[in-house]
Amino acid sequence: MPTILIILGFLVLLALLGMYPQSEAEARIISFFSLLLFLGLTGSVLVLIIARLKYRNSR
Repeated sequence: MPTILIILGFLVLLALLGMYPQSEAEARIISFFSLLLFLGLTGSVLVLIIARLKYRNSR
């Protein structure tokens, strides 16, 4: 759980930095990394939910 909070804090920091980009390239890099982070978070949550459902159904 603490790792999720750290990742969410990092995501918020990226979003705040993306609101005031210094240049076009910096904005592109920040949006790319925040998109990667968001996809990774949603993918891991989906994997956890599926694993929990399979574990519950197997018993």
